[in-house]
Amino acid sequence: MSKFVTRRDAPAAVESPEALFRSLRPSDSGVRHLWAHQADLLREYAAQPDNVRDVAVELPTGAGKTLVGQLLAEYRRRALGHRVAYLCPNSQLAAQAAEKAAGYGLKAVLLVGRAADYDRADYTAFLRGNALAITNYHSVFNSNPSIEPQTLVLDDAHAGEGAVADLWSVTAERGEPLYHALVGAVADALPPPYLERLRDEGLDPHRRGDVELVPPLAVAARAEILRDAISQHAREHNVWAGQMIADEIGHCLTYVSWDTVLIRPLIPPTAEHAAFADAEQRIYMSATLGAGGELERSFGVTKLTRLPVPVGWDEHGSGRRFFVFPSAAQDVTDVDSCVSAAIERAGKALVLAPSRRELDTFAASAVPASVPAIRSGDAERDLTAFTGAARGVVLLANRYDGIDLPDDACRLIVLTGLPSATHLQERFLHDTLGARRVLAERIRTRIVQGAGRCTRNVQDYAAVIVRGARLTDFCAREEVQRAMHPELQAEMRFGLDNSERAEVSMLDLLDSFLAQDADWLDADAFIRTLASEASREQPTTGDELAQAAPLEVECWRAIWRGDVRRATELAQEVTDQLGSGSELRPYRALWLYLAASWATELAAETGDDRDLEWARALKKDAEGAARMLRWRPRVEPKARPISASSDFDERAERAADKLRRLGIRGLGFERKLAEIETQLAEDSATPFELGLRELGELLGFEAARPAGTAPPDGAWRDGERLWLLFEAKTDERPENPVSVTEARQAGSHYDWIKSQLGWEEPERSLAALLSYKAFVDPAAAAVAREVVLVDPSVIREIGTRALTVFRDVRPRARAMSDEQLATTIADEFRSKRLRSDDLLDVLAVRRLADG
Repeated sequence: MSKFVTRRDAPAAVESPEALFRSLRPSDSGVRHLWAHQADLLREYAAQPDNVRDVAVELPTGAGKTLVGQLLAEYRRRALGHRVAYLCPNSQLAAQAAEKAAGYGLKAVLLVGRAADYDRADYTAFLRGNALAITNYHSVFNSNPSIEPQTLVLDDAHAGEGAVADLWSVTAERGEPLYHALVGAVADALPPPYLERLRDEGLDPHRRGDVELVPPLAVAARAEILRDAISQHAREHNVWAGQMIADEIGHCLTYVSWDTVLIRPLIPPTAEHAAFADAEQRIYMSATLGAGGELERSFGVTKLTRLPVPVGWDEHGSGRRFFVFPSAAQDVTDVDSCVSAAIERAGKALVLAPSRRELDTFAASAVPASVPAIRSGDAERDLTAFTGAARGVVLLANRYDGIDLPDDACRLIVLTGLPSATHLQERFLHDTLGARRVLAERIRTRIVQGAGRCTRNVQDYAAVIVRGARLTDFCAREEVQRAMHPELQAEMRFGLDNSERAEVSMLDLLDSFLAQDADWLDADAFIRTLASEASREQPTTGDELAQAAPLEVECWRAIWRGDVRRATELAQEVTDQLGSGSELRPYRALWLYLAASWATELAAETGDDRDLEWARALKKDAEGAARMLRWRPRVEPKARPISASSDFDERAERAADKLRRLGIRGLGFERKLAEIETQLAEDSATPFELGLRELGELLGFEAARPAGTAPPDGAWRDGERLWLLFEAKTDERPENPVSVTEARQAGSHYDWIKSQLGWEEPERSLAALLSYKAFVDPAAAAVAREVVLVDPSVIREIGTRALTVFRDVRPRARAMSDEQLATTIADEFRSKRLRSDDLLDVLAVRRLADG
């Protein structure tokens, strides 16, 4: 008998993710059919164009998100033959996801731990596209990934933000040699009072959280020193992260605090990481996507197609939570006594904090001595020591997602500390810069995720204690609650209403909830009523942040490529998108500061005085935006004042005036340029002629679209030096020849302008018939005089160059005087072949008289 394998393992083709489910034979008795909302999402996905690169799917807790994500993964594996990886926040959750995949009837392999330890048969099955790989984020986001998929499904996408950023983050803790080497490298760039506090070993703990951003120019100047420090002192993760940022460390941001130094780009350069960037599609799964561009910033992507939440799902809940806010009506001492007593009564609790420091403080003051505590490391490996015990507390730092403790596994969650500072960059943005509105979506997401760790199905229930004044204050804000699921809004409002009642014991209410007694059932019915009256609303700044996010990503891609000029221009575009409102002022100030720093670097490199003035203007704008902030931008462009050349003409002066009228700042500029592009692209008479007039003004001519009997369709003049007159026939049939009437019309425009508009006779003039026609009637040639025939595409090409000049010059214009701006535009006209002689060269190619 032959021992060779002769079978074919290729799975049968599937038409859609929904059809795939019908072909499965799940062993999980709870998965016999798709819920309506799951089917709706799968159909919505199938309706997307094939070339969509980044797709986001939102399904609240308990809505069957894992099944949807794994069906999409398996569909792409079977339909496209792709290597597909399904990423989870940690190895423990990856193992759970692999179990679910097996229960769904999917062919999946678990690949976690070191690549060298992978089961070779499983790894080969993934490489050949014969099995779905289920793994963790770090398997893809590391300096030498073995998992390089063609399709990526990123489960609990918000939880992946840390793993993504870590790849380009060097973090040094106080006491490590690397910390002291890095602080020493930038010490002279820090404010002297702050440096004194860093060196104070006995500094007040309340001051240790202060974060300083080292001036980007100082980092650029010390890039080699920082590289050497990392090379000599880095250990473990920092070795690989240091290699990832080595070439661009001068363009990373460096944050310093008493206890930590962090060096990283503001936005991770994932476009440079092949294991992520080369995937043909990336699917992001989350219970709370948000609308302010946080996922785009976290993953460094510019365009994310968000599939709509299935209709009606907002009406569903995912279990019941009873929120307790002891800080709403009690002092700190009473709060921790209340929390400790609650843990005693519940027996078990999950404690989530933004940092180890917050967790240590909580453990020392609120965990009962009689209750065993399990720390992050142990919980990461195995939760059975907690789930199988009658009593215990799990203490986790910055782990708001990726923990499932359903039903009797745990009935009490404690959220302690505002989750706004899970790393130094966030601490700087929130506390030092005061850009709280920018982080609001991220904070809200973590609260929602954390509060849902113990309610994993519709019948589940758990109490949530919110500890700390800052966290309580955040949750109490109406705009924060309105952005949440209606069920969660109702639960928080009910919790706040009851927590403010000093005459009622929170512990008694907690007992009633845990017992699910009659009093609680009445309260539950009231919460349902509140939820039915609530509706979800996005914050007013969400649109501005969402519009800015793609530009922020493009900006950091440019700086990572070393294109400082483009990065500076994009940074200014970011500030335009962020608007002028006070809520986003801190974030706008930061972006102006980055732009000023990069422009100064550029000026030093080019030696161009105009770049220097650009830097000075940006510095002034940054200082103006930061005037009301605690933080102060520090950048010092130093060079001689700019001096304007005399090499410009009146056309350039008029073009400079046109640019200022279009708007040096704000979004109106680009809207107007887009309108001109659209007008010039039209063949219809009116829009094309309007675009022709606008183009003349961009080029610095006095441009008109005269009214009257038989006027030219467009007239441009440069004083007494040049007239350009146009008869536009863009809507005429191109197969017909140029007629006598058309030739005479165009030839009469010179006399019409003199008699009707009274313009002084010019040194040179040109009358042009703008038409697609290729042939000229001989009779028309005989009367054509000096009229030229010009294809409309020539005008459009001139328009493209003129628009490019305006877009290129605009970012620098705010730094220039009128004379300097005219000089710059004159130089650009020269380089883009838009001087008068250049225009005549391209327009006067074919005389009508020549046939």
